[in-house]
Amino acid sequence: MTATTTRFRFAVSEVEVATDLPRRRRRITPELGRALEKLNHAIEYLTDEYIHQGSSITELNDHACTVDLLKTLRKQIYLDAPEVLPFAQRCKTFLTQLFA
Repeated sequence: MTATTTRFRFAVSEVEVATDLPRRRRRITPELGRALEKLNHAIEYLTDEYIHQGSSITELNDHACTVDLLKTLRKQIYLDAPEVLPFAQRCKTFLTQLFA
C-alpha cells in the first residue's frame, strides 16, 4: 500500500521507508506512536498541499526540503525506539541462561 503517489520527488511509500530502515522490529511506546503518526500526517498534508496548489519550482524546493526534514525526523524517532529481539534470538538467550 502506498501512502502517496510516487510521481513527485518527495513522495513517501512503504517500500521507501522499509528500504531505509533496518529489518529489526522496534518497541513503539504510545508516545512514540503518536509522534510518528503526527509526522506522517504532516508529510502527507504537505505532499497533498503541493499537488493541489500547482506550485512553482521554488515552492517545490521548499516543500521538498520540509518533507525531507520531517522524514529524517521520523526515521530518527523510529530508530531511537528499542529493538525487539527476533524470536530465535530470545529462545537462544533463554536456553543459554537456563543451562548455564
